Amino acid sequence: MKTILVIEDQPDMRENIATILEMENHTVIAAQDGRAGITLAKEEKPDLILCDVMMPDMDGHEVLALCVPTLASLARLSSSSPPVVKKATNASA
Repeated sequence: MKTILVIEDQPDMRENIATILEMENHTVIAAQDGRAGITLAKEEKPDLILCDVMMPDMDGHEVLALCVPTLASLARLSSSSPPVVKKATNASA
């Protein structure tokens, strides 16, 4: 079972995503904003982070940029191959 951190400022969206992931037997940790998400990422060390891009105060790109160094060092400890970080793009843009 994987642990997934969901960072989403819209409560309904955050709850829906968490519910769907829990139905697939994942452990879900949820954060209501970027700062809370960074704190949870450092404390819980999730297997995956799903992060909204458009959030107030700190957007998703800033959040992931701050999380990646912490998570990348953990990945190097647990794997011989370097971590892969992919940036999602908006398909409608």
